[in-house]
Amino acid sequence: MQGLLLPGFGQQIDTLFDRRYQEWLEAARLALVNLQAKHHPIILVGYSMGAAVALNVAAGTSPDQLILLAPFLRIGNTFHHIIWQVVKHLLPRPQPFKKANFSDARIGEFFGGLIPELDLEDPQVQENLRQLSVPARFVDQVLGVGRAAERAAAQIQVPTLIIQGTQDQAVRPARTRQMLQRLPGPITYEELETDHGLVEADNPGFQQMTQSVLAFAGGVATARNS
Repeated sequence: MQGLLLPGFGQQIDTLFDRRYQEWLEAARLALVNLQAKHHPIILVGYSMGAAVALNVAAGTSPDQLILLAPFLRIGNTFHHIIWQVVKHLLPRPQPFKKANFSDARIGEFFGGLIPELDLEDPQVQENLRQLSVPARFVDQVLGVGRAAERAAAQIQVPTLIIQGTQDQAVRPARTRQMLQRLPGPITYEELETDHGLVEADNPGFQQMTQSVLAFAGGVATARNS
């Protein structure tokens, strides 16, 4: 098993707002190509925004299997996107968390998918986030990787497992169900009674998610050995 830290995350977090989503896709593509040269089978797993990256990469460099956990594709609906095209010119550096309620589960789920190690109960962290100005160009990158994933979905031919939480406020189940219609390959879809944090060990859905992933991955190993 090998994880990937995308450009602008981890120790590079201070460069995040200067990154373009194409950098994330290229980093993931190169990592996948390198693994394919050394190992088989390869199972590509993406969580939240990472699932959008995985979809893009899998469309051009097919893994043996694809696993998407709480897959993020877009924020809001078409109306929200139209409004954003106006707002971003009026507020080029908005402060989206200035009045945020950090006890709100939706805020926790959002940051849990973006920066899992962030302690939202820390008063200093909360104050820093309230003062945080997010460049409009960065929001465009997040939206861009989701739109690209929607386009890439139609090219996915490999067996794909998608796991979605029914209580997910960050990635709504209805949106994920719509995405299923774009995927032409064999799909296994599961909904768990949990929220966006299904990859966290203390999450109620973690054990079931893990079992489903292992069972799905076991299928490709069985096929290889048969």
